[in-house]
Amino acid sequence: MDWNAVGAIGEVGGAVGVIVTLIYLAGQLRQNTNALKSSSYEHWNTQVGEFAQYLGQHAKELAKVRTFKNREELTPEQLTYVIGEFHLIMSQGECAFLKHRAGLLDDDVFEARIQAFADYFGEFNPVARQLWRELRGRGYTPDFVKFADEKFDVDASPGNSQIWEGLREGE
Repeated sequence: MDWNAVGAIGEVGGAVGVIVTLIYLAGQLRQNTNALKSSSYEHWNTQVGEFAQYLGQHAKELAKVRTFKNREELTPEQLTYVIGEFHLIMSQGECAFLKHRAGLLDDDVFEARIQAFADYFGEFNPVARQLWRELRGRGYTPDFVKFADEKFDVDASPGNSQIWEGLREGE
């Protein structure tokens, strides 16, 4: 056997090794992606559980404020409950938005999550729309704010800080 044959055998062995390595890495990548999606779903379910717990703890207060058409009708205590609910829902919506954008939530799962989120901004909840106008620039990513403004057809006029004045008055 000459050196050319040994070199050719070495090249074939190297090529086979590269192919096997690529197949292995593709499998590992797929497993990692599935693990991230699973973790994402678990996180979402935890958030839903926290929200359900919040609703359960404050059901009486929240049921009453749902009848109001304007946040000025709320007492400072009621406003605190509503802001808590608002931030829980908005955080869930932003989390779903960011995870979907990163490829960690499938389209159908994302659409189901966002539909539930959209229901919050329905005509039955004008106070949520008012809160969004006032709080949209506080702690939410610009991409999510733009998405929410477009998706939920919320008047995107700049908010003000009246909501914080109402809370300070009650302290």
